[in-house]
Amino acid sequence: MDSDLIFISYASPDRERVLPHFAYLKQRGFNAWMDRKLLGGQNWDYEIRRALDKAAMIVMFVSHNSVNRRGYVQREIKLALNKLEEKLIGDIYIIPVLLDEDAQKPDQLSDLQFLNSTEDLFHEQLVEAIEHQSSEAVTASVEWANEAGLAWSKSIVKEEWSGLPGYSLQGEVIHLSSSKYSNLGDCADVIKGWFKTELLELRRGMLEQNSQFHNYGQPRERRTNSWDAYVADPVVNGRIISIKYTVGWYNAGAAHPNYGFRAFNFFLEPFCMIGHIQELFGDPDAAFSVIQEFTRRQLLELTWDDDGNERPVLLHDMVKDGTKEWKDFSTFTFGAEGIEFLFSPYQVGPYAAGSHITAVPYSALVKHMSEIFRSALDLHYFERQPPWISVDQ
Repeated sequence: MDSDLIFISYASPDRERVLPHFAYLKQRGFNAWMDRKLLGGQNWDYEIRRALDKAAMIVMFVSHNSVNRRGYVQREIKLALNKLEEKLIGDIYIIPVLLDEDAQKPDQLSDLQFLNSTEDLFHEQLVEAIEHQSSEAVTASVEWANEAGLAWSKSIVKEEWSGLPGYSLQGEVIHLSSSKYSNLGDCADVIKGWFKTELLELRRGMLEQNSQFHNYGQPRERRTNSWDAYVADPVVNGRIISIKYTVGWYNAGAAHPNYGFRAFNFFLEPFCMIGHIQELFGDPDAAFSVIQEFTRRQLLELTWDDDGNERPVLLHDMVKDGTKEWKDFSTFTFGAEGIEFLFSPYQVGPYAAGSHITAVPYSALVKHMSEIFRSALDLHYFERQPPWISVDQ
């Protein structure tokens, strides 16, 4: 496996100033990533999100441009902080760097120690921070494994074939193990089965070769049907584990790639899959009203335009159409504070608006949940709240 990925975040006007620091990290042997090499057929938003999901550390360059500009760097800060909430302290770390010594520090990062790129020893300080974090992450992973009673690792499944069109599949299989819980190895079998289904569909392209639309003079990525899936770190809440995949695909010759999500949720004991979201609730109709209300409100609060600038609202009709039924909420995970719902591009807004994740707090849902899920998620503490505190708040 590759060494820990280091995600380089910056405002696009600062690209030339950041490139020397990126090059220095690469020369030192670090697995650094920035968006400078995205190919014409690649999905910019998806590639950045995928790299963020894989990143163990994020080096965030802050300047007058990044503070004053409502561009993608602002969204990267939010995505990084959301990811940070899923981790133990020390498990993933944002290293903020001032490109301009007098740049205003974003409020979201005010509690973090900033490095100053204008100092003579900046590169040495940056390497020291990265190496320190790598050591801390190993310690935190061991502690997490001991506390949760399980450990995990990843392996790569990959197959490709050059044709007209060709195909390419790559995915990360997550392997769970435990001295406390049995049958966790079934998780990898389930995921491999999903990969195999997608692979068999890609292989059908071998039967449908077409030199009228594809030829070997085209760039390989333009004449290749591709599919890939990258997994975020698993999240354990009580006796439930959630595994989230970001999935990208491209049909050869299409105007652009697309991406979406796939989530797997399991009880740890007995190790079995949690299927439809409805099965969580003793009163599904009441729960659906709460989920729909929270989700629509969050979706209509904020979105982004083609340039990464904030736009006040998504179209009400698109949000309404994409959240009408239970099947619209079929991709979900159990977060630290609530159930998170994942929406791919096109489901609740235009492609340019990207994907969306909403969260419905457990406090708003617990009274509608079945006893088994309240117990599995350790939510009984809500029942001990004073009567004047509403769980709907």
